[in-house]
Amino acid sequence: MFPGEVVQLTIERDGNTVDIPARLSEYAVMQESENDARVNGARNVRLSGFEQAIQHDTVLNPEQCGGPILDAEGRVIGINIARAGRVVSYALTASLVSAEVSSMIAEAGGK
Repeated sequence: MFPGEVVQLTIERDGNTVDIPARLSEYAVMQESENDARVNGARNVRLSGFEQAIQHDTVLNPEQCGGPILDAEGRVIGINIARAGRVVSYALTASLVSAEVSSMIAEAGGK
């Protein structure tokens, strides 16, 4: 997906499903000040190619990318892959990662 494209969003409210067209906008990448980098840590600058990523608001340090994201019961629900701000982080779902790992193992001739 790219800025300017129109995507169809399907939402459910009170048991009713509604399709809504939405035009993707350009994500404004702001220059980080030296203080921002010191207080918040570095951010990833890649803005596309994460079609199956979920956004969450966990405070995530850069070195925690690759680590698990847990639900309230402590179950692993995904793997952190990027942060875009102090409380804007992205993860891949555990089901997606599991399927991809299984596919890679099968392609490599493993079990």
